[in-house]
Amino acid sequence: MAQQVVYYGTPGEARRHLMTLPDILAGKVADPYGVARAVQVRCGVALLSEIQRAFITKSRGGVGSDGIKWEPLKPQTIARRRTTRAERRQLGISRGRRPSLTPDQDRRWRQVFARTYRRMLIDLEPKDAKRRAAKIAWATVKAEGARTQLELLGSRQVDMLRDTGLLFRSLSPGVDDQPSGAEGQIFKTPPGAVIVGTNVKPWHHTGDPAKKLPARPFWPLDGTLPDAWKNSINRAAATGVLFALRLALSRGLA
Repeated sequence: MAQQVVYYGTPGEARRHLMTLPDILAGKVADPYGVARAVQVRCGVALLSEIQRAFITKSRGGVGSDGIKWEPLKPQTIARRRTTRAERRQLGISRGRRPSLTPDQDRRWRQVFARTYRRMLIDLEPKDAKRRAAKIAWATVKAEGARTQLELLGSRQVDMLRDTGLLFRSLSPGVDDQPSGAEGQIFKTPPGAVIVGTNVKPWHHTGDPAKKLPARPFWPLDGTLPDAWKNSINRAAATGVLFALRLALSRGLA
């Protein structure tokens, strides 16, 4: 829908208002009507939208629009992810001490463990004897067809970095000139810039070599803006600038 602005000033005054606009957007002069923030917020919302969209693709093992592909989760990590009752029932997982074993397999495990443990106590301390006996018990039942919880759960298809959903939600963009205000989100509009991000588990972005945690960047680590995101950001900026122009002519900025 076309929008009109009624301006009652002189052409010279209009020119002066419009010439002031670039300095306002750059944060160089006062901005009493929040003109610059209108542009900044729209750009920030558009940027978060691109970040979150790429996040979804990367979390499912694909290459994001930022050109980044995340290293897959280890089976041990996947096995620790929460499960639903339906998943456990389908996989035959119970709530016992060895949930991946059937009752018959568990009885067999305990039988082998007890017999081996008594034998190991002859030469080993109780702690070491238990560890060796448990290892042998598992090897025995696995050879007879049992599966460990790691084997049952570690090969599932799960989205990376979306276990609780808190990190993903913190990158929720909002709409137009209204940020989402999501928990853990960073959204700042200092003069001439916009800063977006998240405070939720930021170590996943750069990784942690000491903990052998690989980097799974939410955007390029060098801070560059991916080409695939530029059209969206430019459209948001243009919309904000049009708003600023209407405001400049309807209220006057200087």
